[in-house]
Amino acid sequence: MQLLASVFAIVFGAAVLLSPTQASINGACKVPSASVSGHCINSTSTACCIGYFTANYCPDDPTAVKCCTQFQPCKGVTGTCVDKRYNTCKTAFLNDKCPGGDNVKCCPGDWLDTVTSCKIGH
Repeated sequence: MQLLASVFAIVFGAAVLLSPTQASINGACKVPSASVSGHCINSTSTACCIGYFTANYCPDDPTAVKCCTQFQPCKGVTGTCVDKRYNTCKTAFLNDKCPGGDNVKCCPGDWLDTVTSCKIGH
């Protein structure tokens, strides 16, 4: 019995060590194509007010768990890249100034003066 338990522990331990490391809920995640990092959180119950959600970078988690990436500065203009689905901006959003999907737009100006709200969404 003890031998069987030892064999199981060795096999299970090897499987854990050999399996690819994936982000888990509240675990760190990275989006290499946008050169950003963040944390895996449930997008249906938690707002990503520190940046924007990017899907498919928390693969071992349910679909609703997405990588909440950190804010990035806009390219070529003073401003912050935000997810327009969950944030509002005092001015018009600018296109083609941010990495990420079509929902990620530049809110020009100083972050504290331009982004007016953040809401939960998915």
